[in-house]
Amino acid sequence: MRCARDGAPVATPLEWDEVEDARLFPHSHTVRNVLDRLERQGDPWTGNMRGGVSLAQILERLDRLLAGVTEAKEAHAA
Repeated sequence: MRCARDGAPVATPLEWDEVEDARLFPHSHTVRNVLDRLERQGDPWTGNMRGGVSLAQILERLDRLLAGVTEAKEAHAA
């Protein structure tokens, strides 16, 4: 089992103003500082999944998207 290294970057949701900040880098949020961020800003995932998500609907949409890509490739090849 591998453990996170001190200072390893982690993924975290961002506010739009953070995305546009020139000081933002992939290593800005780390295992060392992400908990402080959560304490300051609260849980960014709260309420994101209210009502649930239908996996069947997601898979159907993915199938439609992939079918469109396949059709486009075939049309381009012809």
